[in-house]
Amino acid sequence: EPAAPQVWTVKDMIVQNQNAQPQETAYGTVEASRKAELRFSVQGEVSWISPALRNGAMVNAGDELVRLDTTRYQLALDELLAQIRGEEAQIVSLKKQLDLRQKTLARTKRMASQNVVSDANLDDAELAVAVTESQLIASQSRLSQLKIAERSRRKDISDSSLTAPFTGTLSKVAIGLGQIASSAAPIAHITDQSSLEVPFVAKAEIYAQAPQLLGQTITVTWQSGARDVAVAKAY
Repeated sequence: EPAAPQVWTVKDMIVQNQNAQPQETAYGTVEASRKAELRFSVQGEVSWISPALRNGAMVNAGDELVRLDTTRYQLALDELLAQIRGEEAQIVSLKKQLDLRQKTLARTKRMASQNVVSDANLDDAELAVAVTESQLIASQSRLSQLKIAERSRRKDISDSSLTAPFTGTLSKVAIGLGQIASSAAPIAHITDQSSLEVPFVAKAEIYAQAPQLLGQTITVTWQSGARDVAVAKAY
């Protein structure tokens, strides 16, 4: 029997050159691009805790979170300030003494040129000036050291207040009133939720095209089990 004709249904289309963008799926974990441990640089007893200092709370940059008792640091600063005032008064007195002894030395030199006083008197006047100058230099050096110590004490008082370095979410909070805080252990962790990253492993074929892919938009899908919890665009 003659073969029956076969019929195929086809759809024609005009062939055109166009860009094709393949879809590639990769898996990764969401991570914050910036996170930090919150800890004091000085040691002291915790005297105040912000109500915002709790796990999961969002805090803004500059918010005060914990404050230490600064009584000891303030007493040390008051003692330094008293020493500074005493040293400044000593310098004023030594400058007056030096001025008087320099005038005495000048008169003694004039009298020595006229053979009115002995060389011993001239030596004594020169020695008095030298001693006073040495005392003034030593006093000015002590004042400089006290000023440095004053800045250190003021820095300790300033560091007794812990603030949020940037806006973020708190976690691993471990602090309580009366606790002795120090730089040895962090009191909490802060995570910047405004800038997140999703690291993932790319195939060699894709990684080889990295210069062309950088800056391109990708879709990040947060999955929980078989459900898509959230979808976001990323670069």
